[in-house]
Amino acid sequence: MGIPVPVAASMRIAIYCDVNSRGGVWTYTCDLAAELRGLEHEVAIVSHEPQDAFQEQVLANLRSSSSAVVELPPEGELGQSVDRLHAALLGIRPDVFLPNYRLVPFAAAARLAASGCRIVGVAHSDHESSYRQLRRFERALARIVAPTAVIDDRLRRRIPHRAADIVCIPHGVRELAGVRPSFEGGRLNLLYFGRLNEDSKQVSRLLDLAEMLVRRQADIRLTIVGDGPSASDLASRAAAPHLSERVRVLPSVGAEKLGHYIAESHVFVLTSAYEGFCLSLAEGMRAGLPAVAFACGGVIETYLLDGRNGYVCPQGDVSALADRVLQIQGSPELWRELSAAATGEVADKFSWGAAGARYTGLFREALADARSFSWPRLRPTWMPPGRSARSIVERVGTVVRFW
Repeated sequence: MGIPVPVAASMRIAIYCDVNSRGGVWTYTCDLAAELRGLEHEVAIVSHEPQDAFQEQVLANLRSSSSAVVELPPEGELGQSVDRLHAALLGIRPDVFLPNYRLVPFAAAARLAASGCRIVGVAHSDHESSYRQLRRFERALARIVAPTAVIDDRLRRRIPHRAADIVCIPHGVRELAGVRPSFEGGRLNLLYFGRLNEDSKQVSRLLDLAEMLVRRQADIRLTIVGDGPSASDLASRAAAPHLSERVRVLPSVGAEKLGHYIAESHVFVLTSAYEGFCLSLAEGMRAGLPAVAFACGGVIETYLLDGRNGYVCPQGDVSALADRVLQIQGSPELWRELSAAATGEVADKFSWGAAGARYTGLFREALADARSFSWPRLRPTWMPPGRSARSIVERVGTVVRFW
C-alpha cells in the first residue's frame, strides 16, 4: 500500500496538449483548464514551442486558459521526447497530471507515477487504439474518465478489475455569447468545424453530401472549418466548378470568428466513423444548430436525439443525410423545433461548472487513495516501431504475467 497524499484546498494540476491543431482535445484542455483556474487551482499546460504563426495562436489560447505554459522543443526521437516531458513534469511537481491521449505523455506519466503524482487518464475516443492505450497504462492511472456512458461501459468491459476507478464525467460545452442562428427558408447553410482527417472524421463524405445535394438541385452552401491532414485535399476538391460556389474550406479560427460561422449557418453535419464526445457537434447544437450525422458507435446519441433535435443516419449512407437535410430545408417550422430542442438538450446536460466540480472531487479522491500506482520497474514505458529489445521485454513480461 502507498501513503495517501495530503490534499490541499488548491491543487497543482498539469495537462499535456500539443499545438498542432484546434481539435476537440485542445478545446477540452482550454475549457477544463479555465474552469479549474476559476476554482482556484494552479493549472500548468505542458506543450511545445510553436513553429509557425498558426501554432503561436494555438499556444496563445492555451496560455490564456492556464496559470502557466511550459514549452518543450518539438517532438523528435521518441525516447528523448519522453525524457524531456518527464523532466518538465518533475520540475512542475503536479499533484495530478492528465496526459490526454498521446503515447509520449502517457509514457512520461508512467514514470512520474512513482513520485506520488496521481495520473488521470481520459478516454477521448471510442476507438480500439484509445482503449488499448488506457489498458496498457492502467497500472499507472489512479482514475480513468469516460466522457459518455457508452465509453464508460466499454472501458469497464475492457478493464473490469479497474471498474471502481472508472468515472463518467461528461465534458462541459461552452456557450458562445450572442450566437443565435435563424432560418426562415431559402438557402440552407451547412456547417462542419473540427479536425480534418479521414480516419475518424471521414471528411471526404462531407463533399460527397454536397455533390449529392447539388445533383438534387438543392440551394445549399457547405462551410468546412478546421485543420488537419485532409485540409488540402478537401480544398482542391471543393474548387471544382460544380462545387466552388457551394463549398468553402476555411482554416480553424478562434471562438469569436467561429461564432460568426455558426450564426450564419443552419445545420451541423457530421460524417465521422467514430467519436469520443465530439465537442464541435455539441457546441454547434448548444448554439441552436440542428444536426444531421452518421451513427458512429452510440456516443453522440447521448445528446443528438434522432427526430428530436436532429437526425442520426446509418453509417456511410450519404443519401440518407441528404434526405434529412432537404426535409429540414423544406420546413422552417421544423427547423425551429429542432433548433430549440438542440439548445435545450445540450445546455441541460453539459455544464463546465458541473464538470469542473466533478473533476475537482475526482482529483481529491485520487490523492487520498492509499494504493500505489507505480509502473512495473522492468516494463518499458515506450517501444520503438518494429522489433526491439524493449518489445521483447514487453512481450516476455506479458506472457509470464509480470504485468
